[in-house]
Formats: sequence, structure tokens, C-alpha cells
Amino acid sequence: MIKILIGLFLAVILSPSLIWFGQSQHSEEKFLRSKEVSSEAVQNGYVSVVGASIPDTTLNCPLIKVDEVEKPCLFVDQETFEYKTSSSVLCGDTLSSSYRVIKQVENRCSETGGNCEACYQVEKDDWVSVERKVTHVPFKVGQYTISPTEKTNFIDELQGEYFVSSTGERRLGTEIPALGDKNYKFIYFPKPESILVAGLSLDGKIESGGDNGIFVVSNKLREATALALKSEDKIAGKILSIFSLFLMMLGFAFMVSPLTTWIRHVFGVALPGLDRLLSRGASWLIYLAAGVVGGVFWLILFLLVFLVKNILIAGILAAVIGLIFAVVVRSGGLEAMKKKIKK
Repeated sequence: MIKILIGLFLAVILSPSLIWFGQSQHSEEKFLRSKEVSSEAVQNGYVSVVGASIPDTTLNCPLIKVDEVEKPCLFVDQETFEYKTSSSVLCGDTLSSSYRVIKQVENRCSETGGNCEACYQVEKDDWVSVERKVTHVPFKVGQYTISPTEKTNFIDELQGEYFVSSTGERRLGTEIPALGDKNYKFIYFPKPESILVAGLSLDGKIESGGDNGIFVVSNKLREATALALKSEDKIAGKILSIFSLFLMMLGFAFMVSPLTTWIRHVFGVALPGLDRLLSRGASWLIYLAAGVVGGVFWLILFLLVFLVKNILIAGILAAVIGLIFAVVVRSGGLEAMKKKIKK
């Protein structure tokens, strides 16, 4: 029963919500609503200013290459990974060669006591995230004070990484890692000569985009920034749509899960020698059919949302125009206009 409820939640609530949000990415439109103002004259409201940035403090960009020259950054997101050994319990007939078997533990079986799988305590060496540090530097543009946050959209961020051995030496990422090695990954925004900022100004302080705008920091001109945001909208919409499809298919799989349990029980009683092989095959066929049905249902829902979001505005405009026309006709304004034309 719990699996059916989870499936209904995924297929009826979560997946449709993601479809709607996927078709509701309007960063470009919000940005273009910002009013272009001079950086030397403070105005309130959703504004965009352009000028030289003067940071409050110094934040150096990461030196991805050893021979790089230090340069100032306005934002640095650093995540540190360490090559470590982790332990877990896995069950099944085959294990990946990347795992080392420590010992065999208690088998995992179905509720009826059949379909048992061998389980093992295993170890694996892999990169594990151990620390993340995000730093934003407040800065001024003319008379405006800008305080970026994690919700700030930095246009043209840079990415990079480098590796350090357990002895503290720089190493290439193509080498076979050893325990204790570290991998530093960065997302950062170097301070440009000229910067564009769009956000909600309150007495010259910009700390967010407000309720109806977005907080943008860009090293591009206004038109190029709008194009970059449009591209981000398309990518975000596609990602949300694909994820919503996955959740829809997963939801249908959860809803048919009790059926696969019943089939395993039937095969376990009727054919105890072949129950494991036959029940697995039947279960996979049921899951495949559920996934196909879920995909078809998602496609229908996707088209409905698309039609609603595009027709709704047109419908509202048509209704407003029809209402105005009806008011004009009822008030006799149309007849008066006809008489004026005849004269």
C-alpha cells in the first residue's frame, strides 16, 4: 500500500509539477523588465546598472594552472573531494570489479522465504566530497552597493579543477589516484573591467531580484546577457522535463510493485525450482509495460500543459477584447461610430 501511495505521489503530483515548472522558465523575460539606470544616480525598484566593480575585500581566483597569475574574483565555489575507502553491503549474483569483498553476510530473501540473493560486505575506493566552501564578495558599482548571494545568477562563470597528492604535490587527473589524494573543483567568477548588475534596488542596495525579478551579475552587455539567460531557460526546461518523465515512469513502477510481489509468490508456490528465474522475467515485463504506459501518460500531460500555458494568455486577451466590444455595443457606442462614419 505504501508503494502505491508513493507511486501516486510521483505520478499525480510531483511529475506534473515539474512539467509545469519546466515550461515556466522565464529568466530572460524577468531580466528584460529591469530599468536601465545610471550607476551614479540611485533609483529604487528593479534596475540594471553597468560600470566598474570595486570589491569590498580581496578574493583571489583559484590557480587552476601552476603558471597562472593571481587575479581577483567576485565569487568562488570550492568543493574538495578525497580519494577514500568506503564500506557497504551489496546483494546479487554479480558485483562490479571495483568492489573488494570483505566477507559474506546473511542472504536477502523475499517475504515467502524464496528468491534469496547472496549478500556481501564490500569495500570500494572512490572520490568522496569532504568539504564545500562558497564565498561571495560585496562590491560597488558607482553609487550602488551589491551583495551577491547563492541565489545570484552569475553569467559566464568559469569552472576548473586540479589534483593534489597525499604528499601535497600537484598531479595530473589522468594518473591512477592513491588513497589520500585530493581533487579541488571550482566554479568562479573573475572580476571584469565592466560589469552589469540587475536586481531590486532599495536606497542603492541590491541584495536580491525581488519577488518578480532575478538577481543577475554579468560580464556581458544587456543583449548578450538576455541571450545567455534564454539559453539557460531552455536547458533548465529540458532537464526538468526529462526528470519529470523519469518520475512518471518510476511512479507507475511503484504502483505495479505489489503485482510483481504477488507473481513472485505464485511462482514460488507453483514452481519452486524455477520461481526465481521466471518471477524475475515476469516482473521485468510488468515494470517495462508500466514504464511505457507512464511515458505515454507523461506525453499527454506534457502536451496539455503546453496548450494550457500558451492558450491561456490568448484566451484571456480574447475574453478582454470580447468584454470591451460587448460594453461598447451595449452602450450604443458602435452605432454612434457608424453614424459618424456615414457623415
